[in-house]
Amino acid sequence: MSTRQDKGVNVQVLLRCRPFSDDELRNNAPHVVTCNEQQREVAVSQSIAGKQIDRVFTFDKVFGPSAHQKDLYEQEVIPIVNEVLKGFNCTIFAYGQTGTGKNIHHGG
Repeated sequence: MSTRQDKGVNVQVLLRCRPFSDDELRNNAPHVVTCNEQQREVAVSQSIAGKQIDRVFTFDKVFGPSAHQKDLYEQEVIPIVNEVLKGFNCTIFAYGQTGTGKNIHHGG
């Protein structure tokens, strides 16, 4: 029986929680997302119809709101680009709301 590792498949899911925007800070928006980078968890807490609902999601890696684009780029993107340069097929799929920082601008 073959496993994913035998086939060389390695899919990881990383999450980056963005910091609050100026508008959110100005309006005292509620904090509903809490990142725990060490535990690789993101907790979502919200009140729906007067009922408190808390959920915790685990990922392969979590970058909290204090992480910078450069951190993610250096720790996660550069190694993948290096694998591509060695001839391996690799894909980076960035998904998120428009304006939340999916583009990684890296300059010297």
